[in-house]
Amino acid sequence: MKGWVYVAIMNKVDSIVKVGCAMSDPIAVINEWADDAGIAGSAELAYAVLVENPLRVEIDAFHKLSEFNT
Repeated sequence: MKGWVYVAIMNKVDSIVKVGCAMSDPIAVINEWADDAGIAGSAELAYAVLVENPLRVEIDAFHKLSEFNT
């Protein structure tokens, strides 16, 4: 099944980056994330790609980026 893997950033906080997956519009998902996070500013979609098996791709990205997680 196809879905989106995306990278989102908060426009007022440089250190916050979210990698996630969505089966529908990733912009709606990141806007909800920004509202729930309670962080100043709004979320921006930095990158999105439509892939097969987005959860597997997201998990792979988390593993490859884990050394940068703080």
